Amino acid sequence: MGARREPGIRNGIDGLASAVIFLVLMKYFAAEAYVIPSASMQPTLIGSPQSGVQDRVLVDKTAYLAHGPRRWDVAAFRHPLRATQDLVKRVVGLPGETISIAGGNLHRVGADGEDVLRRPAELLRAQWREVFPARARRRGEERLLGASFVVERGEWQEKGGGLSLRQDGADAVAALRFADASPGGLVDDARDGLPDQVVDAGVAATGPNEAVQDVRAQLTVGAASPGPALSIELAIERPGHARRRFELAIAAGHGVLIAADEGGPRATSDPFDVPLAGGASCTLRFTHVDDECVAELGGREVARLDCRAFRTRDALVPDAGGGTVVLRIAVHGAAELRIAAIRIDRDVHYRASCIASPAPTRFTVPADRYFVLGDEPRNSIDSRDWAAITVGATSDGRLVDPRAHADAVAWKGALRTVASDRLPEVDENPIFVPGASTVLFTDTLGESHALRGEQVPNPHVEFIDSLTVPWLRGADGDWQPEIEFAPFVPRAAFLGRVVFVFWPTWPAFRLGVVR
Repeated sequence: MGARREPGIRNGIDGLASAVIFLVLMKYFAAEAYVIPSASMQPTLIGSPQSGVQDRVLVDKTAYLAHGPRRWDVAAFRHPLRATQDLVKRVVGLPGETISIAGGNLHRVGADGEDVLRRPAELLRAQWREVFPARARRRGEERLLGASFVVERGEWQEKGGGLSLRQDGADAVAALRFADASPGGLVDDARDGLPDQVVDAGVAATGPNEAVQDVRAQLTVGAASPGPALSIELAIERPGHARRRFELAIAAGHGVLIAADEGGPRATSDPFDVPLAGGASCTLRFTHVDDECVAELGGREVARLDCRAFRTRDALVPDAGGGTVVLRIAVHGAAELRIAAIRIDRDVHYRASCIASPAPTRFTVPADRYFVLGDEPRNSIDSRDWAAITVGATSDGRLVDPRAHADAVAWKGALRTVASDRLPEVDENPIFVPGASTVLFTDTLGESHALRGEQVPNPHVEFIDSLTVPWLRGADGDWQPEIEFAPFVPRAAFLGRVVFVFWPTWPAFRLGVVR
């Protein structure tokens, strides 16, 4: 007797059920997709609901089964103070390390002092953010000279998208300075590196701009004169401090990297040949990053100079008189040349918290814990800022200070206070319901509690921001809850490594491997 054929509908149901089971198993044990909701990882991962660009990412949930997170991983994990909230940040500090934030860079503190944490070349390439011509394009500027570049000396001529110079005399000097007056020059503008449609929708940033000293400048030079003397200089100028200078200097067909102060050159690289004469052209790239200078010709590295002895560690805030970083292109002596295809990029600029006061800059990571930061430090609540507060309640749901009531039920939860001039966001805590004398509090397990009480003005500050500890009014008067900083992520909280952006394809094309 032959085998009986199952009905087609039954086969379809079995196939669909198998597919659903496969997808469920994939979600819980292998891979899962996440939507990026906020700006904390921009421009690596974009979360801009107002512009319609929110990256969808794929998380490899098997990545940490055999080992813990590695430095520089972009990882997904449960919020250490709210178990029901998943976050995505970059791992920068490992168990047992002390991490320091200074001068825009991250450092590991050891017995011999602090050493900058240098990133793999692949990651560094992915983290550069275009400054020029992107800023000029957004302002609708077509000329080089004016808002973007200022002539300090010499008779520069602009034509066909480039600059030309002809000068005579051994003592002649011509110089251009990158000015970019609108955002303040070489600063950590939060719009750098973002698609135009995200910028057009509005990009907020916390705190004033800081000057960025990790910069890359590229230009193509064509020389009609033999062996012109040309330099690309990055100067760090601070009131009351010695001027620091990092430079790619070219003369007589040879180049050298220089680190100098007001007393002159203090360190130089080995010289290298620069084929720039008699009508030849060459693309030069000069980089100062992670306490190193690098020179490239035509995309090929030709010199590297360690500059750790010359680093500037304090924050440079131009509007506060804290100093600036100046990029300058100079030509010395008789020369005839043309400069075109200028591009300037800046690195991610790590900074101490903009909302914690005083802002800690050094963090010692406990065993089995990790230190994580967002790639957009000005828009990220991360290991620099996480803190918990503890509140209590009576049996009938009235808000009290648990330190004064031994019989009260106490809950701990993440502190992210609602600014007094706007509506709360979903992850802020506690939330005060206007006119209802109700405080909504979410504890570390993600459970919400509606308590009878209210917020009262803080007698010590005029404005409430994300880490201002609120004053509360409950059953027994006014008090300020305890605060406990909790900056580290337990290994058990990690869900996996973010490996791929697969959406959206419009309005911004976002597809590729996450570095």
